[in-house]
Amino acid sequence: MCGMLSNKSYAYPLFKALFSIGMKFGYPTEDWTVEQFEKSKERIRFNMKSCLYCEELDKRGALEPCPAFCQTDHTTYNPLAPAMVFRHENTIANGASHCDFCFECGKGQIVIVTRAGWYRKNTNRLLLATPQALAKYTLVQLE
Repeated sequence: MCGMLSNKSYAYPLFKALFSIGMKFGYPTEDWTVEQFEKSKERIRFNMKSCLYCEELDKRGALEPCPAFCQTDHTTYNPLAPAMVFRHENTIANGASHCDFCFECGKGQIVIVTRAGWYRKNTNRLLLATPQALAKYTLVQLE
C-alpha cells in the first residue's frame, strides 16, 4: 500500500488526515506518552516519551529484541518516499530518553546523502550541487 502512494501528491495530506485517528486508537494514553511538537502542511513531529514494547520487555529482562520493533517503523514508512519522508533517529530501545518521529511532505525526487556524496535514488550518479540546487529534492541521510 505504501509503495503505491510513494509518487502521489496526496500521500502526505492523506496521512495527516488519518494521523489523529491512528494515534488515538493505536497508541492509547494509558500505554504511551506522546508529546506532539508540530502538525503542519510540511510535517508532523512528535516524541514518544514511553514505549509499551520496551516497558513490557524490560519487565521480562529481555530488551534485546526491542530495536527490531523500532525497525518496523522504517519498513512501514520508508516506501512512502518521495511523497512523504519518515525520519526516526532516537529510540528508547537504543538508550535515548524518547523516540522521535517526523513525517515530512516530500518535495519530489529523492537525493540520498552518503559520506561519499549526493546520489539520486535508483541511480549511481554522483551529484555535485549546491544546497540551493538540492532544495527541490527530498534529502535522506544514510550512515
